[in-house]
Amino acid sequence: MLLTAKQVVESQLYIGSLKKESSPKTRKYRADTINGIVILDPEKIAEKLELVKTKIGELQKEKKSILVACDKSVYTDELKALSTKHKFHYLNDKVPPGFLTNFDTLTARIKSLNKEILFMDSEDFLRLTKKEQVAYKRNVTKVEKIYGGVRDLTNKPDFVIVFDGAMMSNFLREIKKEKIDNVVMCSTDFGQWRPEENLVVANMKSYKSIDFIFQYIFAS
Repeated sequence: MLLTAKQVVESQLYIGSLKKESSPKTRKYRADTINGIVILDPEKIAEKLELVKTKIGELQKEKKSILVACDKSVYTDELKALSTKHKFHYLNDKVPPGFLTNFDTLTARIKSLNKEILFMDSEDFLRLTKKEQVAYKRNVTKVEKIYGGVRDLTNKPDFVIVFDGAMMSNFLREIKKEKIDNVVMCSTDFGQWRPEENLVVANMKSYKSIDFIFQYIFAS
């Protein structure tokens, strides 16, 4: 079923940022301004999300790797659950600097994390003192919070989805430098120039809107 403008409105996707905070680069997506808040064109949002959904479906059929970067704290647990269900990689904490441009080094850190997790299930771990076990688990938990969603990522991703662009300018520069196919979800406060086919301008401030986007674009 194609996404409708009514669904976009019901999920609050049409609500932009304050007009005074909005970038001129997102002007083409605006429909109106009410009480100083930018209102986006629901039809354009529906059209763009439909294209993203189709793209993801094609990538999944081709067994391509998809990475979702979203550091919205309100969506941390849901993103982890969705990644398991739909088999994509994710970063749901702050993206480590150099994740793409220094990928080999970070891959070594991920491999180390996997070994550390396996060690916790070994008899050698049980031989440690209680204090040592607690310290070890604390360190693993800290690292896993950052890299847990990319533990199985052995190569740079084929496609990256970013939420939200205004908060991840450094990561976007890495994506551009590495020439990785991508789509950027952002609100009207996004000021970087991006090709129109790589941009979806919608509400990035609401849990309801973010959840709707995820549930829709990954639905079978």
